[in-house]
Amino acid sequence: MITPTRLQQARELRGWTQTALAQQVGVHQSAMAQLETGRIQPSPEVLDAISRATGFPPAFFTRPSGPAFPLGSLRFRARAAMTARQRRQAWWYAQTLYELMASMAVQTEYPAPRLPRLDGDPVAAAAVTRQALGLPPDQPIGPLIRTLERSGVWVLPIPVPLPQRDACSTWAGGDTSTPVIVVAATTAGDRRRFSVAHELGHLVLHQVPQESPHAVEQQADAFAEAFLLPAAAMREALAPPITLTTLADLKARWGVSLQALIRRARTLERLTASQYRSLYAQLGARGWKMQEPIAVPVERPRALRQLAELLYGQPIETRWLADELGLDPSFVQDLLEAHAAGT
Repeated sequence: MITPTRLQQARELRGWTQTALAQQVGVHQSAMAQLETGRIQPSPEVLDAISRATGFPPAFFTRPSGPAFPLGSLRFRARAAMTARQRRQAWWYAQTLYELMASMAVQTEYPAPRLPRLDGDPVAAAAVTRQALGLPPDQPIGPLIRTLERSGVWVLPIPVPLPQRDACSTWAGGDTSTPVIVVAATTAGDRRRFSVAHELGHLVLHQVPQESPHAVEQQADAFAEAFLLPAAAMREALAPPITLTTLADLKARWGVSLQALIRRARTLERLTASQYRSLYAQLGARGWKMQEPIAVPVERPRALRQLAELLYGQPIETRWLADELGLDPSFVQDLLEAHAAGT
């Protein structure tokens, strides 16, 4: 017997509607809907057709449902420039990667999470989080993703877009004890760092559903600014006159965008309202709002690939790994490509 959610998972990972898959398989959409609800089971011929269409082997569809993986901060994107289908596809990619990671983590001594769970002031929470992660209170953070992975946070890259923030997060697992940050593909390292810090704020501050998505997004932004750009260090670094040239030097040192530095300077009252507007106008005049100078390297997660190398050899025996979850080896290989190689 197939597990209905596995059929839905394979279809939505491909970004297809029930009608689109039904047409490829040669059945009516109503039959596909009944297969996904478990009201009927496919014949061997239909299962084979589903397997060929989706690229997932028949064994995948007979596996039990995967581990618990809540929507987390992805639910805040209900009103963002993202369709329900895109949101489901992103969630299923994250779910699949999480299941892959979980299957390997239990076989190793993966570090226990060191994240605090706090309420209240996001600025104070950022300082507490730096301390919990063993970071100095007033220095730039080096490789942010590696720092989080070493502190027990699972960072999982997916190949589909996540509008506005390029990341989402959740506390996963049956006991919601595993902090997970999901990142989408990007070419901007500074944007990824801020998005990851923003999601870290959600993990620390927002363990239960909130009434106002706008308010929690503001809190996560405030956390990210304070976490990446501590107030004491920034008050000293942002000495007037503040120009795009001085901000460019700070960008290279702190690994954040010029726009984030301008916002931080305004928050810390190092800029007046008119100076703030002037700097943003200069960014626009130079075409830097869309693409800033001074590239920050894009950090890639490493932990999942490192576990795969530990358990399945180097180079990774992809087919062996894929068999663990009944996945197609080429699909697993594509997932692994988004992770950094090396130690």
